[in-house]
Amino acid sequence: MKRFLKKIVENKWLFLILAIAFFLRIYHLDFQSLWMDEIYTMNISSPDLTFKQFHEEMILREGFPYLYFLLLKIMYFFFGYTSFVARFLSVIGGLLAVFLIYKIAKKLVDYQTGLIAALLLAINEYQIYISQDARPYTLYLAAIIFSYYRLIFFIEKKDSKNTIYYGLSAGILLNINFFSLINLLSQAILIIIYFSINKEIFLFKNIKKFIIVLIIAAIMFLPNIDMLLKLLQMNNFWVERPNSDSFNLMFKEFLGNYELTIFIITPILIYFLATIFNYKSSFTKEALVKKVNFSILILFTWIFVFMLFLIIRSYGDVSLILSRYFTSIIPVVILVIAWGISCIKNQIAKTIVLFSLATLTFTNIFYAKNYYNTTNKSQFREASNHILKNNTNKDCIFTTQKYWFDYYFRSNNVDLKEKKFEDVIQEMIKDTTKIKSFWYIEGHGKQFQPEENIKLFMNKYFYVDSNFDGFQSWAKHFELKSNKKQLSYDAFNRLKKLNDITIESNIDVFEINNNTLHIYGWAIEKDIPSEDIKTEIIIYNERGFYVLPTEERTRKDVTISKNNKINYDSSGFETLFLLTEIPKGNYKTGIYLYNKSKNKEKFKITDKVFKNNY
Repeated sequence: MKRFLKKIVENKWLFLILAIAFFLRIYHLDFQSLWMDEIYTMNISSPDLTFKQFHEEMILREGFPYLYFLLLKIMYFFFGYTSFVARFLSVIGGLLAVFLIYKIAKKLVDYQTGLIAALLLAINEYQIYISQDARPYTLYLAAIIFSYYRLIFFIEKKDSKNTIYYGLSAGILLNINFFSLINLLSQAILIIIYFSINKEIFLFKNIKKFIIVLIIAAIMFLPNIDMLLKLLQMNNFWVERPNSDSFNLMFKEFLGNYELTIFIITPILIYFLATIFNYKSSFTKEALVKKVNFSILILFTWIFVFMLFLIIRSYGDVSLILSRYFTSIIPVVILVIAWGISCIKNQIAKTIVLFSLATLTFTNIFYAKNYYNTTNKSQFREASNHILKNNTNKDCIFTTQKYWFDYYFRSNNVDLKEKKFEDVIQEMIKDTTKIKSFWYIEGHGKQFQPEENIKLFMNKYFYVDSNFDGFQSWAKHFELKSNKKQLSYDAFNRLKKLNDITIESNIDVFEINNNTLHIYGWAIEKDIPSEDIKTEIIIYNERGFYVLPTEERTRKDVTISKNNKINYDSSGFETLFLLTEIPKGNYKTGIYLYNKSKNKEKFKITDKVFKNNY
């Protein structure tokens, strides 16, 4: 114990950085829903799959080697099959990457640069994001740093121990991401350059050791050959081709997309390059063994070969210009920035730069972007839970994304039907006996945009009784109008006379375009969560009243404006109503609230009036 405590004291700054890194990655780890790629992970690594089924799913759906998913299966066995456990493996990968970048920066430059690099990676927003994502990218990041770390030892001292360690590190890397083949090509080029300049070490025994490295890595990679062959046959992909701004946007994303931090980092990079360019050296054996030149050569081949390959490939048949595919160059970016900061000779200036970068990064994460409380992943979970909670009549549920939504519905023994919305309605049009209430759910940004003939049919038979309108996901319950509980004329007059002014509300949009009345706003019952409230718009005059088909809209701004004490996210409403369906005349507008949990009704008269001339 004393030895361990002594170790902590001796490396207090490193342990502090690792503690910060752990907190930034574990905090609100399961706040976001699993998004599409993460559900791939959960389905493929499911403990319910036999090894044969697991293999078939991998071949059919995945673009990664097996190791990451096998590690998840092991973790599920001990800790349970949950999204938190799946994401926790990414947290581990993120922490390993922070520790390993400290080790390699210390080896390439010095101890101080190691700590700076570890700190920069620990607070890097992009690395935090992938550390909270159930995908293999942080393990890939850690593996690429580790392989280069072992490569340095292999080049410096090509004994049996370093040969085996480097071979194992290369094998691990190959088993996490197929892009690692390009990374190992970069390393091979580096070795060839080093050997060609140092001809006396270009001996048979050293070539033999390099061949041993290749054999170890190849043997470890063998189980993934079928996966690789499948990927090599791919000749089209959904990623758009690069444009003039693609790489600029990607590097900004790696640096947090925050102009103030980029403003500080830019002169540091310029200062670093100026320092390196002024370092006098020639391309000789003697110069190469110097630490500075050796480090520059490693970083250059690391980033240049990888980027050159992906750029050439992206301008060919298949574009690969996607930030997460360039994960392996992030360490180079961090190492160069850290090295640039360590080059600052003025200690006060150096401290100010580090303090400013850390402070601005935290400001960006916690305040500017409010990263830990802002939804940025498709809400498959929330949309699914909305249906599971509100589908009391067990109505049929349709979607075009059954594979993904099934993850959330399977555990509740609910079966989804995979069918396009238009096809569901067309079947009803052809066979009126199939006109029944139903749910429809979609995610990953798919919009609800039915054709005009479909809208006319829906308006005739259905109204949206329950609606979830979330981030890149939605769910709607289409209830038959014939099933709708009608508000009696006497009940309406009673509510109208009460005119409950305790209802807090606002109508943001009230307009008539052609023959359509568009109303959008929010309404709440004080201290009552909006999920318990059903809101409808009622228009009326002395001759009668009409309850308009009103859909729920998400209004997080209302919750925030009320200091987040009560969840009013579901307080929004919107209606688009054809005025040709009601008699001409002057109308007033009111907001009707029905408290489902307490079975109570309230009504508030608004100041909105209009004349219907249609």
